[in-house]
Amino acid sequence: MSRSKKGRKRKAEERRRTAELPPEKGFYFYRGLGGPLGVSANSFVDFQAKLAHVEPASVKFHVERGDFQSWFRMLGEAESAEKVDALKGLPPDEMKGRLTALLAEALAGKRE
Repeated sequence: MSRSKKGRKRKAEERRRTAELPPEKGFYFYRGLGGPLGVSANSFVDFQAKLAHVEPASVKFHVERGDFQSWFRMLGEAESAEKVDALKGLPPDEMKGRLTALLAEALAGKRE
């Protein structure tokens, strides 16, 4: 792929990752069924930022149900969704730590 095509592709990915979704397509974090946290994300980049404010039990709840994975796929982040699947079964604190690292790696890798 030529440099200009790579550059255009990278810019398009960056726009997609930072594009603000309408509220009905945002991700809403929960403690469990019927227990909203009052925290939502409206882009892949925003999700990474909001994750820092979400308790590990909420992360476990969503990973085990496949919620994050479904939302990531909807955003065109299938590779990240697959990696999140591998976190199932981990303790909540470890799961949140690995998810945080996974997102940082995904975003850094796309910026290079």
